[in-house]
Amino acid sequence: MTSLVAAAMRAGRVLPGRRRKRTFRGPTLPFGRDPEGLTRWQAERAQWRHDAMRPDDYRAVLFALEDASLDDRPHLRRAIAAGHPAAVVLSLATRLNAHGPDWASERLRLVDDVLGPRCRFGVRIDQVDGTTCGSAVLLVMATAADPLLTLEITTPRFDLLGFERRLDQRQLAIHRQSNRAWPRALGTSPWGMAGWLRRHAAGVGPYRVRLVDDGAAEDLSAALDEVDAALDQADPVPLLIGTSVPRHYALALSREGDRWRVYDPSSGEVRAVPLDAVREHKLAPLLGFDHLQGVLLPRRTS
Repeated sequence: MTSLVAAAMRAGRVLPGRRRKRTFRGPTLPFGRDPEGLTRWQAERAQWRHDAMRPDDYRAVLFALEDASLDDRPHLRRAIAAGHPAAVVLSLATRLNAHGPDWASERLRLVDDVLGPRCRFGVRIDQVDGTTCGSAVLLVMATAADPLLTLEITTPRFDLLGFERRLDQRQLAIHRQSNRAWPRALGTSPWGMAGWLRRHAAGVGPYRVRLVDDGAAEDLSAALDEVDAALDQADPVPLLIGTSVPRHYALALSREGDRWRVYDPSSGEVRAVPLDAVREHKLAPLLGFDHLQGVLLPRRTS
């Protein structure tokens, strides 16, 4: 049976002889959370990029989507959203068909929202050093949105480098790219984080910086509502925390009632963070510092 996602893509395709719309400005359709776990940005961008393919490529990718299992299809759609050409998407579909779901869960995503240490191949997914918490967060976001990027890191190559070394090198590269003027010894500024996502993570979509005054109850409450709204649409949210000054980044991955599931790059663990701990400035036992001082929120305007 044709899937709802594939049917929607087929219904929305550009017919021969009609001019294709080439400018993508962001999600415009009033739909709710994607049933396969993509963000609104990814779902809309995947459809737009699929529509813009040549007819033969369009049909081949559509058939691959229809034939894919429920577990595999989100990986293909994320690959389309991330900007990969049809041939690469079809190659990924072939690899997914040749392997079981365990291969995909291990090779195509670095961090999920399961509580506890996040490891791959016996290696904990944590930050390289004391200045790369932001880089680790960016890498987790980018790989979650692009299975081919994750595959580059998780697939053994003839480069004499193991998975841990490839992971570390990618974080260090992100640290350089996201700090064009900001001193690297001070970590990464939130504007550097947003700029890196804009330049290097097309499948994630644009983010904006939202500073938080957690000493003002109204501002803090509004910020928590904005984070909740993003998580409800499957958008991860970088959290900037600290003491009297910003010190550390973590990544809110999902929401479960009045708790966030948050990836902490210093420990390489996903932890349940009660919202009361944010409101009461008691985050240190969970994330190392007490105060929420800023968040990066998805910029989802058309």
